[in-house]
Amino acid sequence: MPAFQPFDPRGPLTQSWRNLPHWDQPGATYFLTFRLADSLPAAARARLAEMRDLNDAESFAWIERHLDAGAGSCVFAQPENAAMMAAALRHFDGTRYELGAYAVMPNHVHALVRPLGGETRAKVVHAWKSYSARELQRAGVQHGHVWQEEGFDRIVRDESELRRFHDYILANPTVARLPAGTFVIGTGKAKWLP
Repeated sequence: MPAFQPFDPRGPLTQSWRNLPHWDQPGATYFLTFRLADSLPAAARARLAEMRDLNDAESFAWIERHLDAGAGSCVFAQPENAAMMAAALRHFDGTRYELGAYAVMPNHVHALVRPLGGETRAKVVHAWKSYSARELQRAGVQHGHVWQEEGFDRIVRDESELRRFHDYILANPTVARLPAGTFVIGTGKAKWLP
């Protein structure tokens, strides 16, 4: 596996915007957070609309506190659903992407990932969400819209930030005080950190 490549400020960069900004750069590693559609209560969704322009550490921490509080159906608190999601994350590790640390929380997912070849961040996340939504619907666990359309992503800037995100992901269940069996954490095949 190739060594970690930080964000290249001089390299090609594509920027897009829906409700949140998204930067894409070939070879980049991303910190991702995506959540179930029902994971934020109505009051939090209203406040989120006010915070969209910020997209900074403070607004991310605020959202994380709400996600960690366990709102919504929390289908991944069930071990079989969390195992399915973790298997989906690992499925193309080493072929379509390199996977670093990941956490399947009761109502959201965190991952460090670097798309490979012609894959993009958006394609990788779409594949994870599509597969897991079909599986949850097939099992009768979820009906209708499963995932929030847009997630949070950040290109990892340097090795210090990579370490911080890695540690954050693996510690998230402990920080959220989740009981054993209600989450899955792990690392993929990426060997970016010593």
